[in-house]
Amino acid sequence: MYSRPYCGPWAEGDAYYLGAGVMGKLVLSMIRFPAQFDGEYYADKLVGDALMFEGYTLMPITNYAELGLACTVSSDGANILVDGSVTA
Repeated sequence: MYSRPYCGPWAEGDAYYLGAGVMGKLVLSMIRFPAQFDGEYYADKLVGDALMFEGYTLMPITNYAELGLACTVSSDGANILVDGSVTA
């Protein structure tokens, strides 16, 4: 269980995409408020909170192919993201 406070949804899932403008806002937020993220070990939580403070709403990815990624399941059951398409 995660015991630290959080402010919005985490940027969770197999992958997420941040455009240049959003990435710039994320970097500026971390420069302006470095202590806010000290000791944070979940990148998904850090990104979600920072973007919420910057006024962005996270949108779920419904089709990884839109990002040029294909998701497959390995023999051990873990999700693996690879560039391009997956062939059988």
